[in-house]
Amino acid sequence: MCVGSAASALRMIGAEAKTVVPQLVPLLKDSDGNLRSPAAPVLLSIALHLQEKAKTLTSPELN
Repeated sequence: MCVGSAASALRMIGAEAKTVVPQLVPLLKDSDGNLRSPAAPVLLSIALHLQEKAKTLTSPELN
């Protein structure tokens, strides 16, 4: 699977892809643009999905 395909898959998964965030963050500093370039939109997508998910949580779910 190429990096672009993996990035597309992670964007579609959304908030559930949050477990890969620690592996994606270092890619933002990678010297290889082919790795660095797809990482930012994937992280943004995950963050936006998590933000939407957080809006639906009730008080007991937060504790």
